[in-house]
Amino acid sequence: MKSQEDIMKIEAHWLEREGIKGDELRATWGKFGLEVSGRWVTDHYVGRGQSKTETHLTAPIYPIAEWVVGNWWHLLYEPYVRNRTTASSFESRHNLMFSSEGFAVPNCRIETQGGQHVLTARAFRFPFSRAEFTNSLGVSIESDIIERALKGFVESVISRLEQQGLLSTPLQAAWSQIKNHEPEEVIFCQAAAMLGYDPYGLDVSTEEKIIRAYNSMSSDSFWELLAASTGTDILSDLREFEKARETSHYSNVSSELYEFKSSHMQNSNEVAPWAQGYRRAQEFRKFLSIDGALTDQNVRTLFGLDTPVDSLDTSRSDWMDAIVESGARTEVRLALGRSRGDSTRFRLCRCAYEYLASVEGSPRLVTRGRTKNQAENRAFAAELLVPASELEERIGGNEVSKEDIEAISGEYGVSTYVVEHQLENHSLAVLPK
Repeated sequence: MKSQEDIMKIEAHWLEREGIKGDELRATWGKFGLEVSGRWVTDHYVGRGQSKTETHLTAPIYPIAEWVVGNWWHLLYEPYVRNRTTASSFESRHNLMFSSEGFAVPNCRIETQGGQHVLTARAFRFPFSRAEFTNSLGVSIESDIIERALKGFVESVISRLEQQGLLSTPLQAAWSQIKNHEPEEVIFCQAAAMLGYDPYGLDVSTEEKIIRAYNSMSSDSFWELLAASTGTDILSDLREFEKARETSHYSNVSSELYEFKSSHMQNSNEVAPWAQGYRRAQEFRKFLSIDGALTDQNVRTLFGLDTPVDSLDTSRSDWMDAIVESGARTEVRLALGRSRGDSTRFRLCRCAYEYLASVEGSPRLVTRGRTKNQAENRAFAAELLVPASELEERIGGNEVSKEDIEAISGEYGVSTYVVEHQLENHSLAVLPK
């Protein structure tokens, strides 16, 4: 069994090469290899009709390291948010292809998603080259493994430059800047990158808006806002957040939800965020002595509501679905954004999870972002409303049609998204295209 550290390996083997223009390129000529979960992303044919492949590229490695450092904060912290950035702009910061300076490199995308990183590679022929990359894959990797692998690679390239007598390249200067940031500068760089900005190229006005938002919100809410916001004005999103809090509904959670929070929310060893949310939903249903899906009445009872949950809709937002803020003991403040009827129960169950994870007086956001918290609360809510064990019995095979999904969603009173979420996370069936 591979250790976690072996899930992703970046190798650089140096070669001597004369006649290459550019000191940095000549000094870092070598064989570059990227292996993920036992498969070489860099595996390629070097020409048409070849029967054998090579696992490593022969090329100058400096441009790859320079691209990694130039996009360091984006690679580690920027999620893809629809309508916030163009696909091509996002790709330029996250796809290894954009490190090419005329030499073939794989089509390999690295992005943060749901509390982990996802590395996606596609087999393809590199334009204007004989190189044809052979492997397609999609792998979820713990974010700290990605960071350590990239850091180790960059520092190996810098060590090679130093051995070759090159001490003041742009790569070395940029890496030194990153390594020597003060803690508050690191926070700012992370925040700017999450919004798709270059941390080192922002105007003063935008810098001040980010800092003001950070100083006006709890840490959890700030990072969740950044991961989900679709706007270009973070202060507008902040005002939207503050307005929703002002119109929030005061209530008391059920004694069962409060007791479960007190006794069952210990740290988990689950690696995948969705798996943690799923497991806690199972534990919560057992705690409630409910074998199947939670009903509308069950859901309303969690927050002490005696009216349909639709009456809680207080605002409309492009990025925020709800705010949950726990008070003393069972007290809670709750604000839900407007939604379709089949989505409101799902949002309220997501709120229940955020209440379980909350501390008194610190608001928690339910958003459309792709963070660890949101992945956990989505999985928790989906399992409460459409238990995976029931769904497996219901479909009775590994194929499901669009009509099947619509029928199941109607039966359980949820959106088709929730059913698809369960089918995909639990590998219960192949989703229709």
